[in-house]
Amino acid sequence: MNRLVEIAIFSFNRGENLRVCVESIKRNAPDVKYTVYDDRSDDPATLQYLEEISDRVIISPPPQNARHGGLYANMNLALSQADHPFLMTLQDDMQLVRTFSQDDDEDIESIFNSYPQVGFLSQLFMRGVAIRRYKRRLTQSDKVRAYISPLDERENHKLSLAYFDCHIAHVKRLNAAGWEYANSEGGNVHQALSTFGPMPCMADPIAFFCPDVPFYRNRNRRGLSSRLASIVLGRSVKYLNDLSPQEVVRLKSRDLSNWPIAENYLSSPFQSVRKPFTYHDVKARWWLYILHKIEKNLGY
Repeated sequence: MNRLVEIAIFSFNRGENLRVCVESIKRNAPDVKYTVYDDRSDDPATLQYLEEISDRVIISPPPQNARHGGLYANMNLALSQADHPFLMTLQDDMQLVRTFSQDDDEDIESIFNSYPQVGFLSQLFMRGVAIRRYKRRLTQSDKVRAYISPLDERENHKLSLAYFDCHIAHVKRLNAAGWEYANSEGGNVHQALSTFGPMPCMADPIAFFCPDVPFYRNRNRRGLSSRLASIVLGRSVKYLNDLSPQEVVRLKSRDLSNWPIAENYLSSPFQSVRKPFTYHDVKARWWLYILHKIEKNLGY
């Protein structure tokens, strides 16, 4: 049976994180097609890994005044090249955290079929620090194992969850709507809400962010906070453990009143990784974050 989902990974200068992401796909979804869209990395270690998987890599052309480099141009390219019904987007600081099987394909298809106006679906665990916002914006679906904002809140940005840069897209619906990714996540939120309405979130998510990844500002790590973070946390890439088969059963059999909060289900083998998880290394310790904020205010 052919898979319904393919994966696009968006990469820049985090070769070891990219390796973690790719290996998580090979391990948890070996029959799923994946393609790496690299934003012209120039880090030697990243370039070496891209060469190792060169048959899966597309290098983007130079962007034109894009604040996030070529990310959204690459997302549009990935959508234009998608040849599966559904396209999962990941960034290089993410990983699949459990087995992703054809049963999950069927769950994804069922969610989209239950909401024929929907263009996007979230495959991510929920951040513990944001759970109050999730609970304000989402309710349990009465159709499928998913959470979704009330459909009558279609135009209300503040009350509806409509889009993340990392998502599963319904390729046919996006193409039929003439969808093109805008050059900011906020712009895509507004566009998605007006075009497709609220975005469901999988009750049994598949992927999440790696903890304490290197933070880039304006595509560089020259700040003192970034350099100190590398010393304090160590230079080895941090990642999460895969869920065991028993843990997957626990996840999929739970009542939906138990929200899929990352910290309640996921763990890391690294002692330096603390809960609640932080997703940029400069935020992993309070004093690093203060230094980071000072540098940001000074324009470093």
